[in-house]
Amino acid sequence: MRRLIRLLAAGALLAPVTAFALPPMPSIAELYRAADVVALATVVAARTRDYNSISRAAELQLQVEDVFKGSAAQTLTVNFLVFPESLENHMREAPPEGRYIVFLERREFQDASGNKSFALFPARPRAFSFLLLSDERLVEVKSLAGR
Repeated sequence: MRRLIRLLAAGALLAPVTAFALPPMPSIAELYRAADVVALATVVAARTRDYNSISRAAELQLQVEDVFKGSAAQTLTVNFLVFPESLENHMREAPPEGRYIVFLERREFQDASGNKSFALFPARPRAFSFLLLSDERLVEVKSLAGR
């Protein structure tokens, strides 16, 4: 009986921690398959501003060095929301300047006149859409791209 009480007490203490934990990081192969665009890019500028009470709007300027999947311009502006208090699939903050393997999804839009355009956004799960560049990650992405 005491053992059961200890187990229940330990579970009660750990429950709040696991409730706010990030989901497990998908493999690079899973991220690659789920993305429309995978690129090696440098974040050259990152800005955020208040959006509402739970999120901030982020704008990243990317300099694309290489594209492994899909297509992307040499320079990109990516806009999205960050959720500072969230530990779910969202980003808590915009990635700082640096070199990343970037996983993006392409979304198409249509205005009232029927004109279509598209934009690139961080792929889901967003918390893992900007991976800091490492030799191991680069080798794996190149392998997935057949290089």
